Amino acid sequence: MTDPSALILTQALAGAAVGAVFVGLGSYLGGKRELALYALGLAGAAVIYVGFAAWGGGREHLGVEALGVALFTLVVVTGVKWWPPLLAIGWAGHAAWDLARHTQGEVAYVPGWYPAACSGFDLVVAAYLGWFLWRRAASARRLAPQGPRRAAGR
Repeated sequence: MTDPSALILTQALAGAAVGAVFVGLGSYLGGKRELALYALGLAGAAVIYVGFAAWGGGREHLGVEALGVALFTLVVVTGVKWWPPLLAIGWAGHAAWDLARHTQGEVAYVPGWYPAACSGFDLVVAAYLGWFLWRRAASARRLAPQGPRRAAGR
């Protein structure tokens, strides 16, 4: 018999590996296309659960899953238009959504392996995106023109 915690860890690590490939693709695309990929990916990650509910026998959960899509879409739009770090927070929030919503009790419409794998994926993307945006902001601060320096003693 397989240790359940070892199985969950394996699923999360598999998701993290796929997340690393996704991040590699984003890095390859670069610039605005990279940010667009992460934004579309976050919205798509929420939509997947609507599909699970609709076609996996969880139709009574469609309303809550649709609410999740609306919430994560709001995060995406706000992050893209006004504050990109919100995308990193959104990815971390999606991992929390996966674990809180889809591992408690009977969630027959979601494949058993999926919440841990999706959380591993989400956390890799969140961590990379947070680092990427921090590095970009730090670089912009270094390159920003400095105002006139004040004379010593003034």
